Amino acid sequence: MSISIDTKSFDNILSKIIKSESGIKKVILVDRTGLTIASVSKFSYFPADVDGIGAIASAVFCASEEQGKNLELGNLEIVTSEFGGGKIFASSCGPMNWSN
Repeated sequence: MSISIDTKSFDNILSKIIKSESGIKKVILVDRTGLTIASVSKFSYFPADVDGIGAIASAVFCASEEQGKNLELGNLEIVTSEFGGGKIFASSCGPMNWSN
C-alpha cells in the first residue's frame, strides 16, 4: 500500500499555527518515530536542530502516553514543558488507533 503525502498542505497548516500567536518561534510536525515531516520557523536567525527537537519531543510524548496507558488515564491530549525562556507543547494529531 502506497501513501501519498502532500507536504505543501502541511506547510500551509503549520504556517497558520505559527501566525496565530506572536510568541511561537517554531512549529514542527513529526511522526511517532520522531521523523520530521514538516516544519516552519518564524525567525530564520533562531538556530535549532529541528530534527533533534522533533525526535526528542516524540520520545517524551510517547513515554508520557505509555505512563497514562499503564495508569488507565485515557488518551494523552498534550505534553507541556516549561522553561525560563519559553515553553514546548507536544500534541497528538491524527488517528489514535495504536494496537501496541
